[in-house]
Amino acid sequence: QYNNLEDFLKNVSTEFIWDDHDFGLNDGGSNYRHKDTAKELFLKTWQIPANDPRRQRDGLYFDKIVKKNGLKIHLIFLDNRTFKSEWKLTDEFNKEGKERYVEDFNPEKTLLGEKQWSWLKDKLKVDSNIKIILSSLQVLSLGHGWESWDKFPLERSRFFNLIDESNVPNFFILSGDRHRGGFYQFKTADNKNIYEFTSSSLNLPLPFNTEEEGPLRIGSTYRKANFGVVRIFEDEVIMELTSHTGEVVNSLNVAIN
Repeated sequence: QYNNLEDFLKNVSTEFIWDDHDFGLNDGGSNYRHKDTAKELFLKTWQIPANDPRRQRDGLYFDKIVKKNGLKIHLIFLDNRTFKSEWKLTDEFNKEGKERYVEDFNPEKTLLGEKQWSWLKDKLKVDSNIKIILSSLQVLSLGHGWESWDKFPLERSRFFNLIDESNVPNFFILSGDRHRGGFYQFKTADNKNIYEFTSSSLNLPLPFNTEEEGPLRIGSTYRKANFGVVRIFEDEVIMELTSHTGEVVNSLNVAIN
């Protein structure tokens, strides 16, 4: 595995953001006592340059502009771990839809923390043709009791409000975490379409995974090992959910403005 990764890194431009098992604590957040050490290990492992902003502030959030096919594509990587408040535990452990966590409307709870929220607000104003938000946790999914933005409904609404305040013509979210893959769509109050592409896990499917509720999901989920491919053309974005053998098992084509 190490040799394969080494070859991959030599030949492919890569960027990294963490989730809980990179962070060091399952479903962990701001209370994790080793989070500063975990951050230093992350920066060292992925050889983040000494002058990178991530070394000068708390958290690992960052952004990058990529130009392709005449389009300006803005990648925004969110840190869903460093500042996250504790989830509200379920009162019906393992019940479908309430497996581990339930909604928490406490206005003191946060997912991104105020500094990252302020940063995100500024980044959404950056001129671009396409915005791609990379969130380790699902944003649009509903109907399950695992980690996702809907467990902090006020934070989720704040996210949608920021999108409505921006002039982003084409908006996509890439997420993981769930040991399943699928596509989701949501229309904001201002009639903006958001598409989310979840892919996971690359090498650890869960044999007990069954299909779940998905009112915003397009089609079913794929629950074997998978990864995601996003192809960006002048007039459309093609998202491909791909098996570990390279077979495209589901796809979604979205016309862009």
